[in-house]
Amino acid sequence: MARKLKGSNVSVNIVSALTGLRYEFTDIKDCTVTFARDVQSEGYLGQDTEQKDDDFKGVDFSLTAHSRQARMLELLDLINQITRGISADTIQIVMSLRFPDGVKRIILPDCKFGNLEVGAGGKAEYVTFPLEGSADDYRILNA
Repeated sequence: MARKLKGSNVSVNIVSALTGLRYEFTDIKDCTVTFARDVQSEGYLGQDTEQKDDDFKGVDFSLTAHSRQARMLELLDLINQITRGISADTIQIVMSLRFPDGVKRIILPDCKFGNLEVGAGGKAEYVTFPLEGSADDYRILNA
C-alpha cells in the first residue's frame, strides 16, 4: 500500500520571473492552494430540478513562513515594488509535492498579493511572514 503524502513531502519556492532568483524558504509552516470555483444554479419553468453551471475563478493561495534569512524582507520589498509599478518583475509560486510515484509541481504564475505582514507575537514566538493572494491561472507539471 502506498504511503499518504505528508507536509514533509511538500516544498514551496517563490521565484522572480524576471531574474529567475529563487526565494527558497525551508521554514514554511503551512501552504494552501485553492482552485476557486463558482457554481450557479438556475430554475426554469417546466423543469423539476435546477440547472447548474460552474466557472473557474482563478487560484487563491496562502502560506505562513518563519524565516532564518533577511531575504524574506527583500521579497516583501520586491512585491511592493511590483505593485507600485517600480519593477516590471512578476512573482510565481511553485509548490512541489513528492508523491511515492513521482513529483508534481503546481505553478502559480504572475501572483498578486494581499496585505504583507511581519508578525512578532511575543518574545518566545517565531516571527511570521504570512503571504496570501491569487493568480489567474496555474500549471501542473512533472518535476
